[in-house]
Amino acid sequence: PGELAACLPWWSEMDGSCNHAVGRWGEQLVYQYLLQRHSDWTIEWVNEHTESKAFYDVKMTNPADGSVVFVEVKTTRSGDKNAFE
Repeated sequence: PGELAACLPWWSEMDGSCNHAVGRWGEQLVYQYLLQRHSDWTIEWVNEHTESKAFYDVKMTNPADGSVVFVEVKTTRSGDKNAFE
């Protein structure tokens, strides 16, 4: 919990009624978390500056063996774990 809390983007600066803003907030959270957890990997948030339209939001590259992991982030305001907006 403390580890994740250190990665949290500022919720108060985000318009929680805007689906796009909620999605970007979630991507930023995951990006910051992965940077912290995998500091030896190259972590790229592909939508950081503009929407890339890629099938993933974060690309992780392990410099030790060159393996690549693609991460798709889904964020919702709903308490329903099966609901995505």
